[in-house]
Amino acid sequence: MINFRFHLISLIAVFLALGLGIVVGSTVVDDAIVDRLERDIDEVRTESAERTRENDELRDQLATAERYTEDVAPFAVEARLAEIPVAVIAERGVDDDRVGDTVDMLRAAGAEIPGVLWLEPSWKLEDVEEVRALKEATGATGSKVAARALALDALATRLVEGPPAAGEAAESGDLIAALRSAGFLGYDGDDAALAEFSARPARALLVTGTRSELGQDGVTLATARAFAEAGVATVVGEVYEAGDENAPVQGATLAPIRTDDAVADQISTVDHLDVVAGRVAAVLALEDLGRSVVGHYGYGSDAGGPLPEPQS
Repeated sequence: MINFRFHLISLIAVFLALGLGIVVGSTVVDDAIVDRLERDIDEVRTESAERTRENDELRDQLATAERYTEDVAPFAVEARLAEIPVAVIAERGVDDDRVGDTVDMLRAAGAEIPGVLWLEPSWKLEDVEEVRALKEATGATGSKVAARALALDALATRLVEGPPAAGEAAESGDLIAALRSAGFLGYDGDDAALAEFSARPARALLVTGTRSELGQDGVTLATARAFAEAGVATVVGEVYEAGDENAPVQGATLAPIRTDDAVADQISTVDHLDVVAGRVAAVLALEDLGRSVVGHYGYGSDAGGPLPEPQS
């Protein structure tokens, strides 16, 4: 007769066998998983190294293309804007080095530029004191939106018509000087040249960008609209800086202009002033405006291509 002790020993043996099986099985599985993971890691490392090599090659190709563009740019823009006054207006926050590079390109094309006027953040009119200061400096009236529009219209008219005559200047003063004094305009350049700018109708380049302190407040579109209504041949350029993954897409700061039918038919845009090709495009676009040819250039949405088409 089989007693309880025999059953107990049998049960213990069964559990020991199961435990040993689990241990052995898990060891085999673990080794298989480790081997698979090691193979996957090796594949990822190989692919990463290949992508790094390809990216390095692309960077080298882009650098070579940029150097080539820099070398040929002076020939591409030579005399395109000979003796043509160009007012350069930039929004504060935009990379001033890229603005300076753009001014250099315009001057290489022969443009007459006294310096760079900077639209200051006070144009956002975030408090009543700024609204009051703008009205006092320009004589504008109405709501803050209406006052800003009237002030920008007056600025555009001042740039296209030139400084006031001697008698008028003594009576009312120069608008640019008043806006500078009130904190709405900054200026980098020759003061005497600015005071005399310009005896002839000027063209204008308005520079905005992804880091502009004004682009999200409707100031860019309001300025473009004012210049269009004043009959100023104007190009609006974007200095695009990709930044992090939350940065806007290229051309985003120009979208309000490009999608506004009235303004888009009168003002040209360039969304790549951050590279040499974009600065060349700005020169060619300003030249084309002398022939009443309007276009939108770059790589963002609604751009027709990186450069204006050659004109016969």
